Amino acid sequence: MVNGEWSTPITCTSIGASHRRQNCPCQDASDSSTFLSFDRYSVSVMIVADGHGGKPHFLSHEGSSIACKVSLEIIKNYFIATCLLTKNMMHDSYLWLSKQLPMQIYCEWLSSIEEHWTMHHFDSGVFDPVIYGTTLGIVVMTPFWWGYTGVGDWDLIFRRQSGIVSLFSE
Repeated sequence: MVNGEWSTPITCTSIGASHRRQNCPCQDASDSSTFLSFDRYSVSVMIVADGHGGKPHFLSHEGSSIACKVSLEIIKNYFIATCLLTKNMMHDSYLWLSKQLPMQIYCEWLSSIEEHWTMHHFDSGVFDPVIYGTTLGIVVMTPFWWGYTGVGDWDLIFRRQSGIVSLFSE
């Protein structure tokens, strides 16, 4: 954080060598954004989705991409309508991040992947969310607090300015 503002988050996803050799899509996705809360404070978000890969999860690249899009939209909508300078903001945000947001993302993701399945008329059988499998990690940063949440098994790594990295949460 510099002058009360977080650096603009940057995300990058690249396909691995084995996926290139096998002509498989990258199953990971990421997204980031900075926008203003209702009371005009900057909110930055980083999102990373790690697709499960493998034959049982042959659309995990779509599941990861959809998870990022759904998450970012829900988070933006929340903060665009939220004042960061309220008496209970820290408590309310903690509850939202830890309880409400993951369930809201999961429900919206489930609806979105089912719509994706229906729109593409896949001939490979009955819709099953496992086909779109992904995990999701989210970091939200405001001038007053930062927090993280996710869906599935993911780790948060902290990188100091010195370059030293450590496991923050698993």
